[in-house]
Amino acid sequence: MGHSRNRIAILTILLFAWGCASMQPPGGGPEDKEAPEVIWTIPTNDSVRVSRKVDIFVAFSEKMNHETIENAVYLSPHPAGEIKLSWKKNVMKIELEDSLESNKTFVVTLGTDGKDIHANALQQAYSFAFSTGDSIDRGSINGRVIAENTKGISIWSYRLGGQANEDSLVYIRRADYITQVGAGGKYKLSYLSPGKYRVYAIADLDADYLYTPSSDYIGLTFKDVTVEPGKLDATGNDFMMFQEDTAKFALQAVVPVDRSQVVVGFSKPLMAELYVENGRRSDGLKKHFTMTDSSSGTEIPIRDIYLNPVKLNEIRILTEPRNVQQRHSLSVRSLFSQTGEEIVSDDMSFGGGDDSSNIKIETEMFRPQTKDGTVLANDVFGFRFSNGVHRGSFEKYFHMRDSLGNRVNGLFTWAHSAQVEFQPSVLLQSRMAYTIDIIADSVMDWSGKVVGDTVIKYFVNTFKTDSLGYVSGIVADEDTAKPGTYHITCRNLNRSMRDHSVRIDKTGVFNLNYLVPGRYSIVAFKDEDGNGIYSHGRVSPIIFSERFTSYADTVIVRPNWETSNILLRFKD
Repeated sequence: MGHSRNRIAILTILLFAWGCASMQPPGGGPEDKEAPEVIWTIPTNDSVRVSRKVDIFVAFSEKMNHETIENAVYLSPHPAGEIKLSWKKNVMKIELEDSLESNKTFVVTLGTDGKDIHANALQQAYSFAFSTGDSIDRGSINGRVIAENTKGISIWSYRLGGQANEDSLVYIRRADYITQVGAGGKYKLSYLSPGKYRVYAIADLDADYLYTPSSDYIGLTFKDVTVEPGKLDATGNDFMMFQEDTAKFALQAVVPVDRSQVVVGFSKPLMAELYVENGRRSDGLKKHFTMTDSSSGTEIPIRDIYLNPVKLNEIRILTEPRNVQQRHSLSVRSLFSQTGEEIVSDDMSFGGGDDSSNIKIETEMFRPQTKDGTVLANDVFGFRFSNGVHRGSFEKYFHMRDSLGNRVNGLFTWAHSAQVEFQPSVLLQSRMAYTIDIIADSVMDWSGKVVGDTVIKYFVNTFKTDSLGYVSGIVADEDTAKPGTYHITCRNLNRSMRDHSVRIDKTGVFNLNYLVPGRYSIVAFKDEDGNGIYSHGRVSPIIFSERFTSYADTVIVRPNWETSNILLRFKD
């Protein structure tokens, strides 16, 4: 049956394609905005007992941009030898230098980077399969890539067989199966044989079909994917993209600012969530540092210490006054970077420093992120300083009032001496103007200087409460054995507007209140390591990502309306 179909199609090509003239430039008429399509192939989809020396043909509905299609065609598994591409009109021919493997299913995929001569791209990746044996493999792996822009992202899959270098395959050879991400970040790898696969999402910027950490972006799954004989469709294998930092995590510099302040620099940002005073797994920073006088060996007491909230590779330390004529030593132990690397132990000597510091102290309200001063009824207000401040003086001289002069009371939560959040004790009133005053000439920094010589003012207004919307749903998890909290985020698709997040400690109902109307995507991750942020993992040695999921459809938030029944399911 497969031989008969092939003979008919080959005759069609000989008569209508290969004997015709070459491609001509487009003529006049209305602008073409329709996406091109594949209208037939040789071998036809699902052909079996195909010759191992077959030539492959793909016919398109219109004239194509040859370069874009040739850069977006994948034959999987990739055969030995060279592949030659040639064209006659709308038909592309794929010639193989070597014979294909026997008794094997092969997949030809045309990615979404392929375009016609009017720059219209294929709407979805197109795949067709044929076999040099008696049957077609039917396994598949599918999911989504979550990224601001999924253009140019491919999905690479390697068949695993227990070899020793499996973590290195992505660096050293082309993937066994490749497809491109389509509309909405969706992808599907089709016609896979049962087995175990390692799957990556790759933005292969240098187009060499190898992963280059210094330039390419990558996404990892939360485990290897198994295509089982009785369950051939492996679903829910989603990705978030990131770029690996391959530099070594190390102590780089210790710079004295004055007799009491020292700035410590690292080669990479630290895992901030471990080192804030109110974090879920916080152990603070003081126990990770020891400072000594090099000449006497006596320890210099550390009064306060914090991670710079703007530069996460910088730590600031306040000590008892030091002798600036002497050298000192700073010892560091058990610090983690954002990517999970550890400085087990390191030290560095330093000396000098001025008797006083004239650095101006900067103050910033970093939360909520509002461009026009409009805030929500349940907002928390966060403030950062360029230097550590005396906490008691800030709390005493911080005032929030509504337009009628009524004081707003609340709770102060300090991440450290340079970052604090103020949570009003009641919901803010609808359509109300509020003023925040920080009496800067009464707030002291570490060195005893005042933060400023004027009152620092912030003006905000609340949304009309019934103009806001609500989102609710359920988090379900197929893996109940592994503990973790669930972080759900509504991402506003209008990037000038804010996102909204909530954390729940167990599966079940979640609620997001007071959302600005608009279009949102909803994503969630399971925080299994307890650091409060999504962990992307590491390529080699492999550390899989934390699990995450997304709601497939765009969610429309309407004024004074609850969008409910959002199901976020974490796969096992």
